[in-house]
Amino acid sequence: MQPLLKRIDVNEQKRMKTKVNEQKRKKQMKGIHIDIPRTADDYEKMIRSSPNSSFIWIKYMAFFLSLSEVEKTRSMAERALKTINIREESEKHNVWVAYFNLENEYGSPPKDTVFLFKKYLEFEKC
Repeated sequence: MQPLLKRIDVNEQKRMKTKVNEQKRKKQMKGIHIDIPRTADDYEKMIRSSPNSSFIWIKYMAFFLSLSEVEKTRSMAERALKTINIREESEKHNVWVAYFNLENEYGSPPKDTVFLFKKYLEFEKC
């Protein structure tokens, strides 16, 4: 009779572990959904907390592109380049690359791209 009780206990333990794992996974997924910015205000809060993060700026630019707001994306790139500290060269370079890609995809080459490249050369002189 004891082997039957052990089987029940083992099965019950498996069910409990599964249930606990499901609850953990749900909590993790809930946390993920909370951390994902969904509005411009959410991105603004992130920018205020990490103004030198090119990752956040580029994600913000991508957010506006997803809304087909190319002009706002351009202004966001310009704002990022003005905001990121001059000592954070690699962060600024990341934004420049994203800005070049934006103009390459949505600008009217060669006019916009040449103008942007001249601005980049001025940045490099500093």
